[in-house]
Amino acid sequence: MRNSLGIAILAIAIACKGTEPTPVGDAVNGTWKGATGATNMSVDIHSVGESGLILGSGTFVMPSGSQAVDVEGAYTSVDKSMSLHLVNSVFEIYFTGTMNGRSMPGALQGSVAGYNNVAITLAKQ
Repeated sequence: MRNSLGIAILAIAIACKGTEPTPVGDAVNGTWKGATGATNMSVDIHSVGESGLILGSGTFVMPSGSQAVDVEGAYTSVDKSMSLHLVNSVFEIYFTGTMNGRSMPGALQGSVAGYNNVAITLAKQ
């Protein structure tokens, strides 16, 4: 009887192991790139602890040229959503998306170049 109970508990523990959330750093850290039309972006980001805070830098290319940007944002492991604020002295752009493995479909918002919910998918490199 004890062996059966022990085996059942072990089987449940193994089955539930796959449902643990991915640590923020493992999910977020790295280089993410994406393009849509004449726009492309590349950001190198990292999480700060397990808080969901994201910091980094990158490049945002639009029809008027290429701009270096600072990146700050947030990641929520429960729904795997990420929001990024890309900013420099010329403009600010917002990206929001939801991770699906190493892909993150989302949208760009910002007054520069008329970004109004422009679809873009970022891929982890």
